[in-house]
Amino acid sequence: ESYLNPLIAQPSTSWNYGGSYELLGRLIERLTSTSLTSYMQTHIWAPLSMTRISFDPHSPAIAPSLADSTLRGPNDTYLHSPNGFFREGTQFDSAGAGLFASPAEYVKLLAAILRDDGTLLRPETMALLFEPQLSPEVQETFDASIYAEGAEVLSQALPREARLTQALGGGLCLADVEGRRRAGSLMWAGLANCYWSLDRARGVALFWGAQVMPTSDVKVLDGFRRFEEGVYGGLV
Repeated sequence: ESYLNPLIAQPSTSWNYGGSYELLGRLIERLTSTSLTSYMQTHIWAPLSMTRISFDPHSPAIAPSLADSTLRGPNDTYLHSPNGFFREGTQFDSAGAGLFASPAEYVKLLAAILRDDGTLLRPETMALLFEPQLSPEVQETFDASIYAEGAEVLSQALPREARLTQALGGGLCLADVEGRRRAGSLMWAGLANCYWSLDRARGVALFWGAQVMPTSDVKVLDGFRRFEEGVYGGLV
């Protein structure tokens, strides 16, 4: 019910960060008469042998290795930061931002998208994840949002020359980024400075996992940049 609010813009007229995936998750549950956990277990996790992944951070698969939520304090000190997502006795199958997984498990999904072998989706359906979706007018509102101060988590601090836009599967680079990913690469990020990218042109999937706040932490972003440059620098 928390997402049943008036629209701030008519569909296809503006880009805003919102809760559309939460509504999509509820739609899947209604259409399939099952929980989102059960649906994803059947159609994604089991086919990819993903076992250490769950919407419940206290499940046996997650709890033993769950990373603490950390807040960067003054002078680069790190403080434990209580996180409401870790509350005991609660589980919400949040389609937008609710999964807990080890990096190794998450990379299985990214690798499957790169393979595009029909395990998850038909090739023609997978291609739709990489298709730009925004009109020129909506692109202007997208640019204003992801390049706003403090929103570097959305752009992964990529330069404007990357010509980011929105595809069905995430943010999409329309131009090469020197020393890094190629045009057509897909990407997104998480609140606690987790970042991923998929470069089909070079066959590279990257995942950078952190549990550090605040969002858009400049040192984490710099680490991700150097990580990506190192990977691409080692390619033949």
